[in-house]
Amino acid sequence: MNKRYELLYNRGIQLLHGGDSSSAFDCFITVAQVYHSNPRLWLRIAECCIHKCTTASENEESGKRKATNRNYSKVGIGPHRKVVITPSNLNLGRGCNMAVPSPTMEFASIASANALLIMERCMKASGCIQHTGNEVKILEDKLSDIIIACHPGHPVIGARGCQLYASVLCNSAFVALHLGNPGLAWSYSARVLTVPKLFGSHRYLAHMYAGEALVMMDRISEAIQYFQVDKINSVASTNDDGGKRSPLSDDGSNKSGNSNEDSRICKPATRQRENSRWPYPTNLPTAHSHILLNLAVCHCLRSENEKSLRLLRQGCILEQGKSPNQMVMLAVYLALSGGNIENAIEILHHNNPLINVDQSAIDVSVGSYNPEASSANHKTGAMTPDRAVKATKNEGKNKRNRR
Repeated sequence: MNKRYELLYNRGIQLLHGGDSSSAFDCFITVAQVYHSNPRLWLRIAECCIHKCTTASENEESGKRKATNRNYSKVGIGPHRKVVITPSNLNLGRGCNMAVPSPTMEFASIASANALLIMERCMKASGCIQHTGNEVKILEDKLSDIIIACHPGHPVIGARGCQLYASVLCNSAFVALHLGNPGLAWSYSARVLTVPKLFGSHRYLAHMYAGEALVMMDRISEAIQYFQVDKINSVASTNDDGGKRSPLSDDGSNKSGNSNEDSRICKPATRQRENSRWPYPTNLPTAHSHILLNLAVCHCLRSENEKSLRLLRQGCILEQGKSPNQMVMLAVYLALSGGNIENAIEILHHNNPLINVDQSAIDVSVGSYNPEASSANHKTGAMTPDRAVKATKNEGKNKRNRR
């Protein structure tokens, strides 16, 4: 028997988890000619497109890549120098030829739609899905009847069908957001939250995508309801692994017919998540930090700067390691809104949103600010910006005296 397509399928999974999404995409496209009714295969194709469009490849470690990751640039000299903030979310893949399969967001939309169509057709045949107008409801008492063929791997049975369905919806919502369709993204995210037997990762992503979609539609009050920390108690991709598995493959099932091989190829994905560029939170405090950041943005859009400042501080405290660029940019905006230009410059120089982020703005807007508590947060002997300037001046004087 010819095992070529099975080997290509397993090879594509290995390449995807190893970070080579372009080669994995080519393998999966070839396999799709034979196993075109496998929804998990179409999900993997969509993941290849997402990974390619959102992550820089390993062979692009150059100055050009570093320049594209920066959120600001400097213009002018001396007193005329300005900082220009640039958007960090670029819609890649625009203007591509859809007649030729390529790892773009547009093709990811097609692949995820295929996976969604196949899954709903299989679940409807098993009698576990019910359509009520535009709403889709999964009957929890019929979960044991779910059987979805995923050749060349094992079929998806029972509750794993719900988990695979939630993964497809999460990927679809992300692609819709990237392509500028917030209405469709919110629809997908809301459907995820109605799926029974949800993993913590699915619930977290659904809340984040739904809130972002509502913000894009200028429905801030509704978005705030999704950005609530108490609604997220886990970011795990399975019920028992503590969230160590890659969100690229969070359907909770084997990727191929060989479970031993599948367990081996998950290891590179675990190492990849330890990389600082990996956007998915590795623990619950980091996830709560991201939620608080989005909640702070919502209150900032409503001109509630005092609430936004407090939430930003809480998020920075929960964030482990270097603060994301989004936190830094929000801190700069809030400092400029409060008229503290020097504070905004210091935040940009040190890339730290907690550098006196509320020293002037909160003095005006929040009466509960305590400067003694703020100064206590500095370590003894730490080099503050003011002391750094004085030290620089003293060093210059010493050099002139030696001359």
